[in-house]
Amino acid sequence: MSNKKKTENISMENTDEPINLSGNPFQKEKKKKSPPKLNKQDPSYSKIKDIYDDTSPGTGIYLKVKQQKYYKLVSNFLKIVVAGFLILLLINSINIYKRSIEVEKNIKGAAYEGYSKLLEGSKSTTKVQFIEAKTAFGKAIESFNEAENSLWFILEDETIYAHKSSLSSSVKAVLNSGKSFAQAGEYFTEALEELNKIPLYFVSKNEEKSTTVIKEHEDITTILKSGIEKAGLALIETKAARNEIEKINQEILPQEIKGKLSYAKEKIDQLIEVLESIELHFPAILNLLGDKTPHRYLVLLQNNAEIRPSGGFIGSFVYLDINKGLIENLKVEDVYSIDDKYKEVIQPPEDLLRFTSNWRFRDSNYSPDFFFTGKKAAEMLEKEGGPQVDTVIALNQSLLKDFLEITGPIQVGELQNKIAADNYDVIMTYIIEGKIWGKQDPKHVLKVMVPEFKKELLKTENVSKIMSSLYKAVQQKMIMAYSKDSEVQAFLDTLGVTGRIKQLEEKEDFLSVVNMSVGGNKTDLLVEENLTHKTTIDNSGALIDELTISRTHTFDKNLQNKWNKIWDSFGFDHRVVPGYIVDILGRGTNVVLTKIYVPEGSQLLEVKGVDKSSVEVKYDKELNKTYFYTRFSVPPKNTVSITLKYRLPFTLDFSPLDTYKIEVQKQPGSLGSMFTKTVETADPSNGIKPYMYYPEDAYINDENKVSYATNLVYDRYFSVIFGK
Repeated sequence: MSNKKKTENISMENTDEPINLSGNPFQKEKKKKSPPKLNKQDPSYSKIKDIYDDTSPGTGIYLKVKQQKYYKLVSNFLKIVVAGFLILLLINSINIYKRSIEVEKNIKGAAYEGYSKLLEGSKSTTKVQFIEAKTAFGKAIESFNEAENSLWFILEDETIYAHKSSLSSSVKAVLNSGKSFAQAGEYFTEALEELNKIPLYFVSKNEEKSTTVIKEHEDITTILKSGIEKAGLALIETKAARNEIEKINQEILPQEIKGKLSYAKEKIDQLIEVLESIELHFPAILNLLGDKTPHRYLVLLQNNAEIRPSGGFIGSFVYLDINKGLIENLKVEDVYSIDDKYKEVIQPPEDLLRFTSNWRFRDSNYSPDFFFTGKKAAEMLEKEGGPQVDTVIALNQSLLKDFLEITGPIQVGELQNKIAADNYDVIMTYIIEGKIWGKQDPKHVLKVMVPEFKKELLKTENVSKIMSSLYKAVQQKMIMAYSKDSEVQAFLDTLGVTGRIKQLEEKEDFLSVVNMSVGGNKTDLLVEENLTHKTTIDNSGALIDELTISRTHTFDKNLQNKWNKIWDSFGFDHRVVPGYIVDILGRGTNVVLTKIYVPEGSQLLEVKGVDKSSVEVKYDKELNKTYFYTRFSVPPKNTVSITLKYRLPFTLDFSPLDTYKIEVQKQPGSLGSMFTKTVETADPSNGIKPYMYYPEDAYINDENKVSYATNLVYDRYFSVIFGK
């Protein structure tokens, strides 16, 4: 097996991506919308239905007049009126007919131009090109105004023709919806411009020597409120556009406009969803920024080289308050400084009894679902004498590498070399584990490093890079959060930063392999994990899953030599580095307790690679999942595998079609296991075959088998439609 780590590059090429205001890369799955049904004909002019049609009952003009003599005068008068009206109607109809030839060109030119400008503006906002976007939306409004002026003869037509025909109302609706959408685009662009300044102003406010001009009386929450107000105006105009667009009779529109109109409808709905989300979560954003009262955060610094269910071992933590967007009272603490002072015994969950009989704050990240882990961390901190906190955030050490690539090397104290992205893990582990700066406070280096790191990171020129790194970290579950505030918690769920374990749909398979390091070694980033998952469907629709987990320890002498050079560059002689430091850092045997989460009610049938008695079947009532519990021990340059076969608690019904689907959730803090998936029918002759599958890079490699291979850098979804 190759020692080269296989990872998927999901970093963004454009570092100017905006904040995801709607929530998450992990969004609710939407139903696919059918493409617009376009008329295959290509008429040279728009077809207009004449309202005066003798062949259609109930159309035309019908006057019933009694023929008594004393009505004769009235009758003659009415005949004159009707005749005159018909002459006017005929003249108007001829005029409309002639001008209708120009309607298509006008709509294609002016209205089409308007929608084109809208699309141009929309593309600009996605790249945070606010000046270009505002210009494009402004041109869109001008284009629709021009269309309105050129089509005055239809818009002002008050005849029966106009009332009966859908042309006039549709043209009005096209123009009105376009103008409203264009106006909404201007408001939305201005709102985004304000909202995207928040990270810049946040950094600027907390930067020691800020070059960004902010009025003294203007705090970040005031700027935020201004942006939200404009977003509210955009929402009003967007809903108006949607109401108008529903009035349009697409049958009278040219082919090109029909497609653009359908596209515009979809974009309007998406924009409304975003704006409503902003409006809904606005109070939560203000709370997080400490608008009315300071918001206190507990930041868990997790070392994912020593993997735990929510990411990594909690070696240190940070208190900080944010007051109107300004960071206050930042304090770094060693986790043992609070754990060692607490003398009472706390009974741990059953699964933790394998390595501790006394539960402590450092082991509070017991669940992969951060709603439970964050809540427990806040409770245990307070129980052990710490302060009450409002929101808990977990940051994994791997994120530090991304941030150090932004800041560049940092001078920490009087170290002979600078801490950088390619050496921080090796040198920090040596200083802390070797107690280089004293046995009483071995993590003193963090207290020196954090302020310097904050100063270098929080610079205005780094804002876009920071936001890009944070976005990627959320997607990869390197950052997770929980809040006691229900509004904030709902907002965090929307952002997809809470690491929630999915509650399954009916007849849905599930897999999540969660490891917990024991023994104190920090070797998990050197272990390659491969997951091979096979599902077999029998003739009755019953499903059998077979999972093979292989873990390979990749430590070798080349890595050891690299570490030696790093220690020497900091003035530490690698020849006197204690052997136990090398073992902790990567040379030691990797030992983990593993939970394999599967659908509730799954039945374990067979185990290969270890004795079946060493695999326990348990139930997690918080997550509503069955899980298989076992242990892996992998020495350097070795591979250990285990295979589990189990029956799922549901069946598929092929009369005529049914769907196999599986949700695969990665472990927080993991660099991403390799995942290979196959699903097949047990008997190729039974007539059950795969018809469609998702994602598109899956493939059919036999008549009855579909395969898929990927890296669990983030959560995955896979499905296949089978039928006879």
